[in-house]
Amino acid sequence: MVKVVRGIKEAKEAILNIRKRQLESLNEQTFFTTVTKIINNVKDFGDQALINYTKDFDNVTLENILIPQKVLKDNWDNLDQKLKNSLMLASKRIREYHKISKPKEWYDKKNQYGVKNIPVEKAGIYIPGGNAPLLSTVLMTVIPAKVAGVSEISVCTPPSFHGLPHPFILAACYLAKVDKVYTIGGAQSIAAMAYGTQTVEKVDIICGPGNKWVTEAKRQLFGKVGIDGLYGPTESFIIGDDTAIPEFCAVDFVSQAEHDISSVPLFCTNSEKLLYKVKKLIPDYLNINNKDIAESVIKNNGLLILVDDIKDSILLVNTFAPEHVSVMTKINNEILDELKNVGVIFLGSYSHHVLGDYIAGPSHAMPTGGTANFSSGLGVDTFIKFVPYVNIGKHEAIELSHSASIIGKAELMEGHANSALERINKQID
Repeated sequence: MVKVVRGIKEAKEAILNIRKRQLESLNEQTFFTTVTKIINNVKDFGDQALINYTKDFDNVTLENILIPQKVLKDNWDNLDQKLKNSLMLASKRIREYHKISKPKEWYDKKNQYGVKNIPVEKAGIYIPGGNAPLLSTVLMTVIPAKVAGVSEISVCTPPSFHGLPHPFILAACYLAKVDKVYTIGGAQSIAAMAYGTQTVEKVDIICGPGNKWVTEAKRQLFGKVGIDGLYGPTESFIIGDDTAIPEFCAVDFVSQAEHDISSVPLFCTNSEKLLYKVKKLIPDYLNINNKDIAESVIKNNGLLILVDDIKDSILLVNTFAPEHVSVMTKINNEILDELKNVGVIFLGSYSHHVLGDYIAGPSHAMPTGGTANFSSGLGVDTFIKFVPYVNIGKHEAIELSHSASIIGKAELMEGHANSALERINKQID
């Protein structure tokens, strides 16, 4: 059912083939041009295009694109108290993490320069619909924006429940104090937030995970609007040695396979005994409501990797650049020190990635598709512009202007050189 690969050479080839297949699906010309067409239609026809696409893709006739705040409150009020308590605990931890990690402004009196932190005014958040009501994603994206100081936060999420988004998502939007919720999804919602329509307000940055259509729309619209990153289907790389608990490895492997048909679960060990225990245990954890998705993912994208040395997993992780890495070994800290290309790292058998999905604190919106090679996950800094400022006094400026004019002349920029020299030649008391 699940493919087993042996040795670092075969494993590296296998994980690179996964990346190759992902890129091929994104580079299909018909897929690219379809997303472009959707974007252009929303740009040209606004709300009517959104209504048409919602009918075509979601089989829903929209009466209202904007959901009234009362509907959000009603869904929160109707929520089970245990779920309310869990969401409030998750919100508390997420808020605390992002308050601690919020960058501070600074000014250096000696050199007379500093940085001013300015939050964006309007942020648009995409919350996927699809197979599951991802209410946790509301908290993981909206709360960092709130902590950053964003003035207005909008959420787009597709209709899936009697013409509205799932009640859990609406309840989470109320808890997170979202300003506006639009019942639209897909590439068309990304275009709506980028350009604005008669109902949907244009935003400064668009954030949140999505399927390949959403991700491609974000990619095409980068530059027209700020984009947090390209967060596609989830990826998990589990590392375990002979001290790892087989049941934990197997259940984590399955849990990451149930997300989406394009998810990628990987398990790497230097223990053949552990590998085959995990392989044998995987079917025991497939009695879940998303069984069909998980089985398909495990068959098509899953890998069980056997290496000679558990440290070989480091090279594989840094090559694949996965969203999640879970480390359950006797040398966790040594491996941690060497991991470079990854979205988030979970250390130890009990610090598992499902805590990261829901309640640990850091946002679970992390780079996928290999983009962890050069980018980080969503955080409070995603919503902040870091603006340097310079406040150099007269005497220091005159001294620095000599060097500035020399560099300007070397670059054949006489106007630049003259600007510096004018300060020297016409000093004003």
